[in-house]
Amino acid sequence: MSDFLFQWRLCRRPLFQPVQTANETWRERLSLIVRLEDADGRSGYGEVAPIEAFGSESLDYAAQCLRSLGSRLDLASILRIVPNFRATRFGLTCALADLQAEAAKSILLPRAALLKLDASLELACRRLADEGFRVAKVKVGVGDGPSERQQLREVLATLPDGFQLRLDANGSMDLKTLETWVACFSGEAKIECLEQALLPSLALKQVSALKTLNQRLPLALDESVSSAESWKQWTQELQWPGILVLKPSVFGSLDECRQAIADRPEQVILSSSFESLVGLRALLRLAAEFELKRPLGLGTVDYFVEQRERFSAADLAANALSKELMNDLWESLEVVI
Repeated sequence: MSDFLFQWRLCRRPLFQPVQTANETWRERLSLIVRLEDADGRSGYGEVAPIEAFGSESLDYAAQCLRSLGSRLDLASILRIVPNFRATRFGLTCALADLQAEAAKSILLPRAALLKLDASLELACRRLADEGFRVAKVKVGVGDGPSERQQLREVLATLPDGFQLRLDANGSMDLKTLETWVACFSGEAKIECLEQALLPSLALKQVSALKTLNQRLPLALDESVSSAESWKQWTQELQWPGILVLKPSVFGSLDECRQAIADRPEQVILSSSFESLVGLRALLRLAAEFELKRPLGLGTVDYFVEQRERFSAADLAANALSKELMNDLWESLEVVI
């Protein structure tokens, strides 16, 4: 079996504003960029971008794993990486696929904008609609529930045809609160979905209720399906009928991502996880492979100045991030001793 020259480097990027995770506050995003090179000099890049809050390994554990692999790597070594090292598996399998892949499909992929639920929301939605966007994501469950619902009702009444809101609760609701939200917006065509209303542990206890509520207002699972294992649990064992959010960088290997999407591509929203351009390139190629129709969730690009400039349009070219750009990024990274 052929093997590859294997290298990895640290990628350190300052955040436009701090990010509060379950365990810490980020002021910069750290990830590991991996590079494979074959005997013919062809190279492939991937990104290992763990987020422990989503159940992946830590950056330190990922680095220990990569260090243990040495400087030569074959396919068997990649496949032996334990399933719990989800971000590491994704990064290495993406590098292998990038090395072997043909050019990405030349198609445009729609993306959702990220807006705040404040006094500017109505005007911002109109502006985005004029720019060609058809979905805007809004965080809910942050402030007073009745006030949030009233403001959303007023905004929804002004939205142009074809424009929708993607509401994201990040597990901030209990079942009674969710029932109140569903009663308020039942049948509202200008709401694409309400993401992750309940915490994953609570959602598992309320599967039947969630399925019933989903018939009145589309509900989406996000943190509940953050791994290949939990995805299979919800889609196969629990037969979840609704929308699913997939974060490739912390989900598992590239093939596990493909298998998850192939099962129900019309219900999948691909979402970013504070990746560099390397990880975003892999996400775009994955979306293009299945020609996904739901606008991509790329809200995390707003936290990086260079990404905000590149990803400002309503539709993104799947092949916008070239291998030459990856080569340049690689040369700028810190070598890990």
